[in-house]
Amino acid sequence: MEKIFIGIDFSKKTFDVSVIACDRPEEVNYRRFDNNRAGCLELLSRLKGQGNCRKEEWLFYGEHTGLYSLQASEFLIKKG
Repeated sequence: MEKIFIGIDFSKKTFDVSVIACDRPEEVNYRRFDNNRAGCLELLSRLKGQGNCRKEEWLFYGEHTGLYSLQASEFLIKKG
């Protein structure tokens, strides 16, 4: 099963996401999202299109930035 790493850099209005698949570490997919519910939904939609990797194989990581990281973190936790 393919695993993917999702690195997130949070800021007040946006968050930057880099996605790396274990079997293709040379390929880094980057995108910026609005730091709100719509941006979180768009992130999940794009991740679901990342090949045949189940969400149980996703590993999220990011620096804690207080309130800036709170909304996306809580959203992702609720989505499992």
